[in-house]
Amino acid sequence: MRERRTMNNKMPLVSPPNETIWVQYLHNEIPIYAITSTKIRDCYYLYEVKDNKLIKTKYKNKDPTELEKYIKYK
Repeated sequence: MRERRTMNNKMPLVSPPNETIWVQYLHNEIPIYAITSTKIRDCYYLYEVKDNKLIKTKYKNKDPTELEKYIKYK
């Protein structure tokens, strides 16, 4: 089986168990943040991306648009 790669030739981000990645925030085509939710979308989480791995932040909300204010562009 062939590996799927993203545009910048890295492996795609892998969501945590029981969560779905809904959006990735890019800087120079490299993911820097991601928003995930539970499978039933009752809570959304903000993750920082480091070395193509998701690092959970302390931010979560029932409204995913509320998480955007915590994103810091480099």
